[in-house]
Amino acid sequence: MRCYRNIVGLDTEYRFWEKVNFLEPVTHAENMRRGIVGQVNAERQRGITHCPKGHDYTPENTQARKTNNGRKCRQCSADYAAEWRKKNQEKSRAASAAYRARKRAEAGS
Repeated sequence: MRCYRNIVGLDTEYRFWEKVNFLEPVTHAENMRRGIVGQVNAERQRGITHCPKGHDYTPENTQARKTNNGRKCRQCSADYAAEWRKKNQEKSRAASAAYRARKRAEAGS
């Protein structure tokens, strides 16, 4: 059998894996385009209309994730950020004061 170094996976239109002559070397992206997994997953995602905490996924309240092409609820993100700021307020103030003092010292030098 040949070694395909730049080919990630093997694809077949037929799902008879024991018949090796039907296999075709393709990239992972092409294999995903040919399959139905992405279509099924997209249908499932379209059916989800609320975030896990119950907020609506509306265009105004939905934010695209950069890392995995998903979506997240803006309201949940805002709630989390407010909770984090409240919890870490003292640490944040101390870090800001230290930063300002360091910048003043550098400017005075």
